[in-house]
Amino acid sequence: MLDISDLEILRPYLIGGKIGFRDCIMRRIQRGMSGFLSFRDYFREYQEQVGVEVVADAETVARFRAVMDRVSQRFFHRPFEPRDQQG
Repeated sequence: MLDISDLEILRPYLIGGKIGFRDCIMRRIQRGMSGFLSFRDYFREYQEQVGVEVVADAETVARFRAVMDRVSQRFFHRPFEPRDQQG
């Protein structure tokens, strides 16, 4: 069973034409439950098998940044600063 976070993981790969939804899901069904606790675990292995590198989802990152900026402004009175950008 897929949940919304699983679909969010797939989104940039599907939009970019890096993978096919049917192929990914069919391989998961064929694999069964052997050793995987989540779709995310399976998808990491699937990426390696088909030779697809990690694809960033710029839209999701931008939405995350906007939410974090609002929260940071509200509680800390300054924009969000990810740890890798802090001095």
